[in-house]
Amino acid sequence: MSAALSDRQWRVGLVGAAVLVVLILALVLGLGSGPATPSGRTTAPTRPAATGSTTTTAPTPATALANLVRDATAGETAGSVDHASAQTIINQAQQAVTDSASGRSSQAANDLQQVATVIANGLQNGSITQSEAGLLQSDLVALADLLGLGAAATPPTTAAPGPGPGPGHGGGKPGKGNG
Repeated sequence: MSAALSDRQWRVGLVGAAVLVVLILALVLGLGSGPATPSGRTTAPTRPAATGSTTTTAPTPATALANLVRDATAGETAGSVDHASAQTIINQAQQAVTDSASGRSSQAANDLQQVATVIANGLQNGSITQSEAGLLQSDLVALADLLGLGAAATPPTTAAPGPGPGPGHGGGKPGKGNG
């Protein structure tokens, strides 16, 4: 019983730490330059809601990261993501946001590709369920898009080996020429 309790406490601590990191990143990213997106483009002006009673905020890398962390943690708790995969997804996604905020776009793209690879491999080997993989991939695409690195949300592919050498082009018997 004490092992289960300490495991639960560990998970709660992990979620708390992840939320703290997200809040710190939100502060760092929120204090940056006005309405520019990470790729340097300015955002379109927002219109007030038609009813005037609700307002929405534009998604940020910090909120996208928070969604990914929340879903990976919930998936682990539900048993639809194994512990190692959840931890790698969370750590690499956090590192991608940190790298992007520090101007290291190429490293951030690499971090995101590692997350995509973990999701794809987990789906293939059964350590991540199909529905959870779809949710995590959707969160990853949202994060990558907000970082201006949309293409990095797909895992690198390796080409399958092609067919081996085919039959030769000579049709005759060795040593027999045409002349």
